[in-house]
Amino acid sequence: MNMKTVGIIAEYNPFHRGHEYHIKRSLEKTGSDCCVVVMSGDFVQRGEPAIADKYYRAECALSCGADLVLELPVHTSTAAAPDFALSAVSILNGLGCVDHLSFGCETPDPGVFDRIAELISSEPPEVSEQIRLGLREGKTYPASRQAALTDHLGREAASVLDSPNNTLAIEYLRALKALGSKITPVFITRVSSDHNDKTLSTRDMTSALSLRNAMASGDHENAFRAMPHEAALIMREAYSKRSFPVFKNDISILLYPRLLEYMGRGYSEFSCVSAELSDRIEKHVRDFVDFRSFCDLIKTRNITYARVSRALLHIALGLKAEDCRLALTPSFAPVLGFNEKGAALMKKAKKQGTLSLITKNTQASRILAPTDCAIFEENLRCSQLYQFILHQKFGGGMVNQYSKTPIHPA
Repeated sequence: MNMKTVGIIAEYNPFHRGHEYHIKRSLEKTGSDCCVVVMSGDFVQRGEPAIADKYYRAECALSCGADLVLELPVHTSTAAAPDFALSAVSILNGLGCVDHLSFGCETPDPGVFDRIAELISSEPPEVSEQIRLGLREGKTYPASRQAALTDHLGREAASVLDSPNNTLAIEYLRALKALGSKITPVFITRVSSDHNDKTLSTRDMTSALSLRNAMASGDHENAFRAMPHEAALIMREAYSKRSFPVFKNDISILLYPRLLEYMGRGYSEFSCVSAELSDRIEKHVRDFVDFRSFCDLIKTRNITYARVSRALLHIALGLKAEDCRLALTPSFAPVLGFNEKGAALMKKAKKQGTLSLITKNTQASRILAPTDCAIFEENLRCSQLYQFILHQKFGGGMVNQYSKTPIHPA
């Protein structure tokens, strides 16, 4: 079967109309027959739990145009943009049958993205020096890098990095080049609301942030109205079952015991935790109230809130730096859900690709090398911790992640 395939990397946190548009536009623009999504699992890049568990979010994607949803393991779904992108692109590349990688951007100028990606990858000595100077002045790394790029490319080109979507697009380009991938990048210009728009719209496309804010404020009905119809039905069911929503502070129950456990020993062995950040965490452990306020307390002028949040999440989940490094280019991907086209794509990938697709959690130990199996098991452990968070927040039983199987809509 000659099936043309487009890949998408996403969080769907939660799934909204813009995501549905992106899937449909990607299929249309590339002339693809099939869409495969690499989606963050139960924890996301901004350093917090996903608002809904990975199976509900995968089901939303399948109901709105995706054919196969694979999980990006927690080690890299919660990483900074370069590692997040490299790991996700590695999964798509490992399938051996993905023709295009489609991603959203705010600036429809591929040439600008290429120039920035090249400059970041090569990083001439003068750019490195300017970045170091910015760090010495107390700027964050992203701000220091942007200042250096502005000097070399001009303000208009460097302003591309003002958008998180654009930043990820650049990292996807870098990952494709680093892997020597034959996958063709496709730019889809974002329409309607901005990535950071906090205002909910029930008529037009709205941002995931506005949906999360609406849920947090108790405006559940309008949040559901802002989702595609099929996705809204799925999330209403999750809400009725008291399995959703989950927010940043809900992970406080995991973080504080871990902070106390390592107090006096330091936290540098955990991913994203530098010696400086470890000392700062150590200094303020006794002031802990909850996850969000502790992020605010630890953040400094030259350490971004996002970096602090990721570091604290890694401490809460027990994710060590070395394990996250080993997970950068995974040789496997857990399958979260698929339809008939997705099933055909998995068969094709089995013949043409190098990636092991895990459809039964019990099979991992038989088909994965010991290091990969350890990463897989740790990812499962973190998903079970997510279920523990749900149990503590809503009561009821915990879903056994070890016995879960992929969603396969009739």
